[in-house]
Amino acid sequence: MKNFLIADRYARSLIGAIPEDSRLEEIRDMLEELGELVKTNQDLRNVISNPAVSIDKRIAILDGILAHENGPDVLRNLVRVLAQRGRISLLADVARRFATHTDTRLNRVSAQVTSAVALSDDQCNDIVASLEKFSGMHVRIENAVDPSILGGIIARIGGTIIDGSVRARIERLKQSLLPEENLGG
Repeated sequence: MKNFLIADRYARSLIGAIPEDSRLEEIRDMLEELGELVKTNQDLRNVISNPAVSIDKRIAILDGILAHENGPDVLRNLVRVLAQRGRISLLADVARRFATHTDTRLNRVSAQVTSAVALSDDQCNDIVASLEKFSGMHVRIENAVDPSILGGIIARIGGTIIDGSVRARIERLKQSLLPEENLGG
C-alpha cells in the first residue's frame, strides 16, 4: 500500500507538469516502456539498483535510454528524481498510476469485457457504444474469452460489474424458483 501511495504521488506530479493533453499518451507510452524495460531486463535492473554504481552513472544510463527514445524533459526529470531518491524500482508502479490519471484527465476509462466466444468488431463497437452511454466517458475495452459463462458478456468498468452472462441469468432464475419449490412442498 505504501508503494502505491508513493507511486501515485510521483504520477500526480508528473501529470501536473504536463499542460498539454496531446502529450499525455506519448509520455504514458514512454513511461510504460521504460518501466517494462527496467522490470524485465535483469542486467539493467542490476546496474541501476547496484549501490556500487554511482547515482550519476545510474541516471546517465536511464537518461541515455530516454534520450535514444527522444524522451521529453519532464519524463527525464522524473526518472532522475526517482534514481536520486532510490525509488527507481517504483517506475512500473508510477507508470500504472500515470496511465490511470491520464485516462481520468482525458475522460476515458478501460473496461474488461468477458464473453463466451471471441467478439466481432461490430459486437465490440456496439459494446463500446453501450458502455460509453452508461459511463458518460470514452471507453476502451479489453476482451477476454471464458466459455464457462455460456453466452452473453460480463463487463467490468471502474468499480461496476455488469453481468449479462447466460450463467448469471440461469443462477438468478434458479434463485427465483427455489422459494416456490420450498413453498409447494
